[in-house]
Amino acid sequence: MWRNWLSGLLGLALIALAFMSVTSVVMFWTLIIVGAVVAVASFWEAFENAEWQDWTNGIIGLIVMGLAFVTITATTFHWSLIVLGIAVASFGFWAAAEQGGAPTNRNRMGHV
Repeated sequence: MWRNWLSGLLGLALIALAFMSVTSVVMFWTLIIVGAVVAVASFWEAFENAEWQDWTNGIIGLIVMGLAFVTITATTFHWSLIVLGIAVASFGFWAAAEQGGAPTNRNRMGHV
């Protein structure tokens, strides 16, 4: 449960990062959209225990890490993307592993 709240805050941090010296319009909107998806999925997971939110955050965390290597930006921004990506991916995959591994359409009660 605490990982969901922390991942939600990391999603908000990604949105905040978009407003801190991003010169590319594409990177600006990419960070806002990715941060919003992470925040919404994480906060949603805090109230409804389903597996797709955790897998979504894990995959998006990997994408955020990849963004650090695709863009040519300042070193601080580069490392911020790597650290945030590692954190989001780690929390997402960790929570998914605790729920039983592979993603399914079933929640913890076994309902579809």
